[in-house]
Amino acid sequence: MSFQAYLDNIKAKTGKTPDDFRALAAKKGLTQFCKFGADVKLSPNRTYINVQRGGKKFAILQPSTADRFDIGIKLKASHRPEGTMPPDRGTPW
Repeated sequence: MSFQAYLDNIKAKTGKTPDDFRALAAKKGLTQFCKFGADVKLSPNRTYINVQRGGKKFAILQPSTADRFDIGIKLKASHRPEGTMPPDRGTPW
């Protein structure tokens, strides 16, 4: 699946464009975390986008509903902040 096909699929399912998601992220205060570095590669999957560095996946980006965009970040055990909340549904990837 091409990246454009992935974006078209998201628009068909949610009615939102990438600019809509950018505006929503800015409204929620998430834009300050959007720069991972030049060595990060985005790899679209059927239902989400893999975020990879050095060929290893460290995060996923997934539109779940028209009003919800899930971000999953894989943290090393030594870097986990105290008081993290368990996932509210499903299993961690």
